[in-house]
Amino acid sequence: MFSRLLALRKFLGGHEVLLLWISISIVLTLTGPFGTFEHMRLRIRAIYWPGLIAVALVFAGFISNSVPNFAVSWPRPALEILRVSVFTMGFAPFVVIVSVQLSPEVTLAAAPWPYMVAYVLVITTAISVVRQSVIASLHDLQRDTQEPETAVAYPLLRRLPAGAKAEIVRLSVSDH
Repeated sequence: MFSRLLALRKFLGGHEVLLLWISISIVLTLTGPFGTFEHMRLRIRAIYWPGLIAVALVFAGFISNSVPNFAVSWPRPALEILRVSVFTMGFAPFVVIVSVQLSPEVTLAAAPWPYMVAYVLVITTAISVVRQSVIASLHDLQRDTQEPETAVAYPLLRRLPAGAKAEIVRLSVSDH
């Protein structure tokens, strides 16, 4: 649990996340998407969107650090589907409840639950696809710039002296 909190702190502590939060919050506050322009005044949107984006970033960071621990042997696409599903099922109800609290025109009984789940699912899936393509590009770039590791691949070669750079023709072991 403590390691997940440290990973979340590392994720949220970056300047990139802060810049992302501020820029998305400003754009969404001014444009008022998803009907918030009609149903909320600017002051309410200035609270609503930065708060919503902050909760989304914290929740996404927690899920990104927690899901791989529960599904260690799963392939990457299955992990992404699980992340998107968990985020959608956890965040969509939160958005509806906050919207009902801040907008007097929307009641909990008349809240657009299916639309909100669909919005969160589509946006989260798009973010996940972009995230995976960026990660794949970074891995490709990192792989291209790294020197090939030939000597480190075999554990026995790690025990040889650091200056032994010649080819190994024969190894023998006694008293094993």
